[in-house]
Amino acid sequence: ILVTGKIAYDTKIEMSKDKIHDKNFTVVPAVMMVEGAYFPSISDHDAPESLFFSGEAMSKSVNTCNGRPVSMNHPDCNQSCNSPELYKSKWLGYIFNTEYNREEKELKCQMWLDDDRATSLISMVANGNDIDVSIGAFGEISQIDGTHNGVDYNYAIDSIVGDHLTDLPNSRGACSWDDGCGIR
Repeated sequence: ILVTGKIAYDTKIEMSKDKIHDKNFTVVPAVMMVEGAYFPSISDHDAPESLFFSGEAMSKSVNTCNGRPVSMNHPDCNQSCNSPELYKSKWLGYIFNTEYNREEKELKCQMWLDDDRATSLISMVANGNDIDVSIGAFGEISQIDGTHNGVDYNYAIDSIVGDHLTDLPNSRGACSWDDGCGIR
């Protein structure tokens, strides 16, 4: 059962209310990634210093992101963060309706935030706080030197498989609010 309805908040972001199987969610838009070169925080000791996310790679990742969890701050894990233990303790909701906007060169989604588990985040969004997000993903990379918008990179991501999306209310993501990412 899916019930949709809009709710007005005093915020610059369009938020709505929705239900899935009698569970209440607040739905907010987010930009997960914008084409560009970034310095990702990757737990792998062989991680590249800088990494180029192309629009082509992002456009191919759309279906791998839907249904993935949303968390507050990155979970402490070095592999997929999709586990029952983390669902019970860390997850605030889910990613749905992911799309790639070719004109803006951005990977966008809706975050479906569980009204019972994400009260503090929903309140921050409703109050108009600028909130960074960070995509948790796996991918294949190639060593290639280049420059994008004045930022040098030494690797490019060829394919992206979404794992989770993290909200960073008190810190900056690799693709930050200033870069065009975040809850917006």
